[in-house]
Amino acid sequence: MDTYRAKIIQEQALKKSSDLEIEHLIIDVSGVPFMDTMVAHEIFQLHKTLMMLGIETIITGIRPEIAQTAVHLGIKFNGLTTYAHLKQAVFTLLEEKINNKRLGQNSAK
Repeated sequence: MDTYRAKIIQEQALKKSSDLEIEHLIIDVSGVPFMDTMVAHEIFQLHKTLMMLGIETIITGIRPEIAQTAVHLGIKFNGLTTYAHLKQAVFTLLEEKINNKRLGQNSAK
């Protein structure tokens, strides 16, 4: 992924997230072979902007090589929820939604 593509993703994600009134945005980077500091910066900018809109950003699929490079370059993923696999993120969100629904039903009784 290059900076140009990251900027396009940022612009489109902001518009679509707002239009669709979503609560969570999962960005899966499992197919990204390389991520430099500029691309990471664009992802963080997206995260910060979405956070201001009340939308949680989740990153999945960070490959070992990217994690290693990120550590080496000092890129920190603080404040971002990360999962190894997309399936884990989706399962966790569904589980939270089910639990919240149950809690809502129990408190209504």
